[in-house]
Amino acid sequence: MILETRDPRLRDLGAPDAPIDRIAGGLTFTGGPVWRGGALLFSDIPNKRIVRWRRLPEGPELTTYATGMSNGLTLDRQGLVLAAEHDGRRVTRVSDDGARSVLAERFQGKRLNSRVWVCRADGPLLGRIVLPELAANLAWGENGAVLFFTARPSVYRMPTKTGGTLLG
Repeated sequence: MILETRDPRLRDLGAPDAPIDRIAGGLTFTGGPVWRGGALLFSDIPNKRIVRWRRLPEGPELTTYATGMSNGLTLDRQGLVLAAEHDGRRVTRVSDDGARSVLAERFQGKRLNSRVWVCRADGPLLGRIVLPELAANLAWGENGAVLFFTARPSVYRMPTKTGGTLLG
């Protein structure tokens, strides 16, 4: 792991020798990780699916959670998956059976476009973690004990010691 910092508190994220493990590979372009119910969900964009990764007693499992060409994922207040979709140029809610309901398709009369960048207006840049591949997104998981990163062909996990927060 390479940790480039602008704020030394970023070094408190993990132990200096914390490994970053590749947990899935052979993918083309991943994105939008979110931790939900003991599993990591992420978009496998070219294969038009949301993938579920979870650790089972017999080993890791990688399955399709839902279909559709999404990128960014998050959870609503009820814990359901919200997906920013490329193909549909819309935001949908994905139910547990994979059915989707449209939440937004237009803004000011225009169709939505790909990628929406979100930043905290009051938060300075803390730094970055450099992976062997270009990282796309990240998400906290396992009760804040792990950071998951998506990159074009892979997904990585890094144990942390901060419990899901960067700064105390």
